[in-house]
Amino acid sequence: MRFDLWSKGFAQTAVDCLMAGVFEDGDAGDAALQIDAAAGGRLKKLLTRGDFGGRAGETVLVPDLPGIVASRVLLVGLGSRKTYNRKAWRRAYAAAIGALGRTSIRSAAVGIDRPPTKELDDHYFGKSVAELAGSALYRVNDLKTGKKPKAPALETIVAGPVRSAGAPATRRGFEHGNAVALGMRVHRDLANLPANVCTPTYLAERATELGRRYKWVKVKVLDEPAIRREKMGCFLAVARGSHEPPKFIVLEHRRGGAKQAPIVLVGKGITFDTGGISLKDPPGMDEMKFDMSGAAAVIGVLTLVAALGLPLHVVGLVAACENMPSGHAVKPGDIVTSAAGHTVEILNTDAEGRLILADALQYARRFEPDVVVDIATLTGASSRSARTTAGSSATTRRWCASSSTPASAATIAPGTCRSPRNTRSSSKATSRTSRTWAGAKPAPSRRPRSSASSRRVCAGRISTSQARPISGARRKAAPAGR
Repeated sequence: MRFDLWSKGFAQTAVDCLMAGVFEDGDAGDAALQIDAAAGGRLKKLLTRGDFGGRAGETVLVPDLPGIVASRVLLVGLGSRKTYNRKAWRRAYAAAIGALGRTSIRSAAVGIDRPPTKELDDHYFGKSVAELAGSALYRVNDLKTGKKPKAPALETIVAGPVRSAGAPATRRGFEHGNAVALGMRVHRDLANLPANVCTPTYLAERATELGRRYKWVKVKVLDEPAIRREKMGCFLAVARGSHEPPKFIVLEHRRGGAKQAPIVLVGKGITFDTGGISLKDPPGMDEMKFDMSGAAAVIGVLTLVAALGLPLHVVGLVAACENMPSGHAVKPGDIVTSAAGHTVEILNTDAEGRLILADALQYARRFEPDVVVDIATLTGASSRSARTTAGSSATTRRWCASSSTPASAATIAPGTCRSPRNTRSSSKATSRTSRTWAGAKPAPSRRPRSSASSRRVCAGRISTSQARPISGARRKAAPAGR
């Protein structure tokens, strides 16, 4: 996609299509008024007849207006002028690009009225133009053998109005938005692939390609023998039920100062999750190919960081494997040893996320990071209890928000986990009885802090005790929250 700027003479811009905004009740925006003046009032007649109401996100394509170079004009609704803001602009622009993506138009000029500068400055304007174009024109990777749908023809967008003083900031915004769109496309492509294509080995290959493309990105892939040497017993326990070999992927983007502590991103890469021996219900199991979305997010973010060559030290860790039932699979009640040296009893093999992330977070310690963000998909039971479908967790020095992906943290601070047990799946699970083990701190009644040593984050089916550290004799059951 190529991006350029216009500053004046919008109606005579040499493109295939002009995009102009119209407010509710046929109130034409500035660009629409310019087109109307050049077309001898034809556009105003169309609006006066009520053929286009200007409702937010509504679009209509008008061909062959006289007096302009473009062969078509796309009118997009902006909603009420009184409430028009940056969010309304983004909605209108995304709707317009989506409409153009279904046509044969190859070039377009953006004349959608911009909100006040404090809401949409030149840099944010350029970034949004490129980012939203990439998002609106994205198509899911099509593996069908039949006739393929045509890719969107749009390849050039001329955005404005932008004064000459704001041109450098807008062009910088184009660059940043393009990189964000690239990272989002990588993330989406990986998540949308079926599990027999997007295997742990495939994820490792895609990460290796990233290292070849950018010389400042170093990639290391640990195979099963190397993972065993790292003593990642929890990770290997999850992986051993599958014929697909596990991979532990390390991506390091280093362009910051020599003494800069890194930002570490840890992604859950379960390329297919059956639940293991604790088998999931068959309906909807095909969607368990998305259980590697955390890993896809990490690779997507590293793609963005590398494409921009940001002066940062960023490390991405991906623990990739399948969670499958077989004669070799881990069983409920098995005890394994984590990379941190803690023994963990597994009561539900569908708690695989916290197991692989526990070992991945232990591996992250060697980088002495400033921030660790672990990203993992939520299950339905957890999202109902937490009343959210996205989130993040910082596990070292400070809290950090994640990117806008449908993922959340699923980690255990080894030696401090205290999980509810033998309770029904319910949003009231936190009020039920739980068990405490020697050496584990009771959970406080208020929300715990986010430090690794004082908090407990248990995603997945949180209504049952699935994985717990063993650290001595069990105490008597006590009411939760005490």
